[in-house]
Amino acid sequence: MNFGDTLRLGFESSNSTSYKLSLLQGSRVFTLPQREVFREGNTVDLELVFNEPYLESGTYDLRLQVENADKGASTFSSLRYTGLALAQRGFALLGETSLELVDNNQNRISFPLARPFDALKVSSRDSLIYLAAFADEPVKVRRLKDFQLLRELPLVQAPGFRNYYQFIKSVEGLYLLRTDGDIDYLEEGAVQASTSLPAGRTARKGCVLNEKLVAVSYDQAGLNPQLEFYNSSLNGIFQSYPLSGSNHVIFPLQGNQDVGVLLRRNSKWELHIYNSASQNLSLEYIGNDQIPLAGSATIQSQLLMFSTDQELYRAFVFGSSIPIAIQSGAHKNFQLSRFDQGLYLQKANTVYRLNLDNNLQFAASKFDVLQDYDILYNK
Repeated sequence: MNFGDTLRLGFESSNSTSYKLSLLQGSRVFTLPQREVFREGNTVDLELVFNEPYLESGTYDLRLQVENADKGASTFSSLRYTGLALAQRGFALLGETSLELVDNNQNRISFPLARPFDALKVSSRDSLIYLAAFADEPVKVRRLKDFQLLRELPLVQAPGFRNYYQFIKSVEGLYLLRTDGDIDYLEEGAVQASTSLPAGRTARKGCVLNEKLVAVSYDQAGLNPQLEFYNSSLNGIFQSYPLSGSNHVIFPLQGNQDVGVLLRRNSKWELHIYNSASQNLSLEYIGNDQIPLAGSATIQSQLLMFSTDQELYRAFVFGSSIPIAIQSGAHKNFQLSRFDQGLYLQKANTVYRLNLDNNLQFAASKFDVLQDYDILYNK
């Protein structure tokens, strides 16, 4: 069976009072749409519709339970199912006055914005759009299909003051690093988890590693940085490390359990590597460039991409390789595709894909200022 198929099956039972059709995989039970299409005497025909996009490929047991006034009986049969393959569908582009949904053929749907926002997140599973601003505007939850406003989060601070330090995207939600020392996780249109840091400390930077938050917190003066690995429900830190230097940039290393931290120390950019189980694994000096970093990411477990406000660089994580400039200009907002792990990045008002030959391939663009973007998927 494949996604979108309809399975028709029949059974005979004398004096049956009820029946139930279930799809099982071990102890897990899955519910799919089903309907009775024929009944005559003791014969019943059913249809089971495989239209759940998140039902994974695999082997399942189909259980039919039939009961009458005296007893019940069950029968099982095995089936192999191929689920809906993940596909990339385009981009959401956040401008100052509008949000645009652009498909793979560059067709556009535009929604006007009364006020500018700094970040967006699209949840394909929940069909929701999250719009967030650092100050003066509440985080808004809108429906993807028609942009209808569903919910607003209250402001953290009074108007005129900053509410958030950073917004960090997970697969389906958004972490909000608040200026009052709290962290919220937004998913399914509402805050699902929250935590409060010790008095005087705030989390100001972070990334997501295996759908868990890793953050850098500072004291009230912006000093004494600490790297913190949170559990999935935000109710505890299961590992932390003090950090040195300043200007920390944090990102997950692809293909393993490590987090990379780029920092400035002794007039050099250094790369420190940590994971949730051990201390600093590596220290690499990647140059003495005085220019601030604009963004960074790894596209393989060994290959680091980072950008200053003048050049895009490539360097190997291990081996003390000299970074190589591969493109001119400032590149930021590095995002890896869930579909094929391709690296996308933003330069001015355009989103590009970085190819293996180090050239940039056009992906999408906004006709005005591009504040943020997100990749759209079919699920």
